[in-house]
Order: sequence, then structure tokens, then C-alpha cells
Amino acid sequence: MIIKPDFSHGWLDIYIAKIEEPDLLIAMELQSKNTLGFYYELPAAAWEFAYAPGKWTIKELLLHLIDCERIFVYRALMFARGEENPLPGFDEDGMVANSLASERDVQSLLDECSAVRNSTISFFKNLNHEAALKVGTANNTPMCAAGLGFSTLGHELHHLDIIGERYLSQLPH
Repeated sequence: MIIKPDFSHGWLDIYIAKIEEPDLLIAMELQSKNTLGFYYELPAAAWEFAYAPGKWTIKELLLHLIDCERIFVYRALMFARGEENPLPGFDEDGMVANSLASERDVQSLLDECSAVRNSTISFFKNLNHEAALKVGTANNTPMCAAGLGFSTLGHELHHLDIIGERYLSQLPH
């Protein structure tokens, strides 16, 4: 069982706090089903919609979540294996601009989302308690593997809230 760490992860704390389930694997399994269900229920017109000029479309937002999950799990892997060198941050806007999300069909994004989450779950299932709490530095912030797992879920919830508040409420009918 991998439980929420009880020390600060700096800017990631806002995401970690969003997850009520204390067991990471249970939280991942539940949220994976709920999130994919949410995306499957979106109307076709929503996927290419951006709520304001310069904002991401839902396709771009989903690919951003996929990319971030990969990065967070890479960081978790490095820390769990004892990497001591600081890891860099990344430019999320630049990554989205180069993602080619608009050229993808929705099903390919949903398939990739599912595959990445299954890989994430597999990684954390095979991590012991000691490795999950190993601390490293990324983007100038100390963090541990477990915290990155919870951050992945909280980051996803953050963006799902934004979809509900800013996208679906403004979607043309």
C-alpha cells in the first residue's frame, strides 16, 4: 500500500490535497474509470473547443495530462531508484504547442490515456514503501515518488474541474 506522504511537495501540494483516498493504487483505479467515463461522455463538439483565444482545446488538455503523467512517473522512477541529480522542469505550453493534438482522433487520445494510466498503475504496484518515499528534486522542488503519484491524480482532477467550469459551461449548443 502506498499512502499519501506527510511532508510538503511545494507547488504539488495543491494537487496532492485534492485526493481524499489515502491508498494511491485504489485512488488510481477508481479515478481511471471515472475519468475515462467522463471523456467518453463528452459531446463531439467539445473536443476542438477552447473557451477563450489562446486557451487549449480539450484534445490538447487531455494530451497535456498524458504528457504530465509520463513526466511525473519518470520522476517517480528516478527518485525510487535513488537518482540524486536534480531533474529539470518543463514548458507545458511549448509541449502542447508541439503535441499535434488537433491532428489526432479522439479515440487515439483515449486509448493512449488508458495505456499510460495502466502503465502508471503497474509501476506503482511494484514499488515498495521505502522506494515510494525516496526524495529527489525536480523543477527545484523536493518530492518523493508517492507524492508524484498523488500529484498525477490531483493534476488530472484540477483540469477536469476546469473543463466543467470553463469549457462545458461555454460550449455552443
